[in-house]
Amino acid sequence: MKLKPGKLPPDLLQKLVEGFVIHDSVSIGPGIGFDSAVIDIGKEYLVVTSDPITFVTEDIGYYTVAVNINDIAVTGAEPSFMTLTVLISQEDADSEKVSKIFNDVRNTAREYGISVIGGHTEVTPSIESTITSATMMGFVEKHKLVRQDGAKPGDVVVMMGLAGVEGTSIIARELDLSGSFSTEEIERMKNFYRDPGIIILDKVRCLKKFTTPTSMHDPTEGGIAQAIHELARASNTGFLIEFEKIPVHPLTLKLSKILDFNYLGLISSGSLIATVKESEVSRISCPDLKIIGKVTEKSSGVKLLRQGRVEDLPRFPQDEITKILA
Repeated sequence: MKLKPGKLPPDLLQKLVEGFVIHDSVSIGPGIGFDSAVIDIGKEYLVVTSDPITFVTEDIGYYTVAVNINDIAVTGAEPSFMTLTVLISQEDADSEKVSKIFNDVRNTAREYGISVIGGHTEVTPSIESTITSATMMGFVEKHKLVRQDGAKPGDVVVMMGLAGVEGTSIIARELDLSGSFSTEEIERMKNFYRDPGIIILDKVRCLKKFTTPTSMHDPTEGGIAQAIHELARASNTGFLIEFEKIPVHPLTLKLSKILDFNYLGLISSGSLIATVKESEVSRISCPDLKIIGKVTEKSSGVKLLRQGRVEDLPRFPQDEITKILA
């Protein structure tokens, strides 16, 4: 089977990772919908995640720290340590360019209280552009762990942030959009990775002040839609999502119409999808929280309510950005 760019097909990935875990201390190992491993170290859990940066060429150091922070945050843990791998293309083999990557990593990690404790760097002719990858580690008290398989029928689905923020920023940086957008609009979209931003740690912290989510997910490749499918698969449930309630920036919406892509399938770091008990929703007071749906029985499927009609929520095994930047 010829594989397409993007994430591996879920069924194939599930088969590939079977038998990986041999230690009883691993509470959560590799699986569909699980972005972090959870290891029992006694009084608390050690949470570990790894993510590469492959779509971005500019500010790659910042992105490397940001996306890995998010995967730790959605377990309820606080990020603490990180290792860094930087594979430098021959085109980027310039000391100033490499220094910027490391300075961005250093500054972002320090801002969030993270120590970079090791890693690997090399210049390689095997790649066309520089690729970074990080392994992030954090700690959480056992009773505060949030599992991605914890959603239950009757839970309310909430969202914080905007759909497609990261993808919009990447597209604006990689393509010439001057024929469709003003200079001010283009600069605004380019800066989406900073404002409204792609790090969700503060969103998670706010949510945890008012409730213990039954599950949380950081929508990356495949966007909002794929994140919901992954939560449904992990928790063995269905979901009903109301399309009109999914928050999206007007510039992302305009961009999706011009370039003909579905923003529900656009890489969406900076947004948070969570499920919470219905009885706890009314006490949550976080600035940009939106109720976008509910968790249903598995037999109901993963559905989208759009203009009063129920349809299947589309899947995006390949992020919509690959159609644009491929």
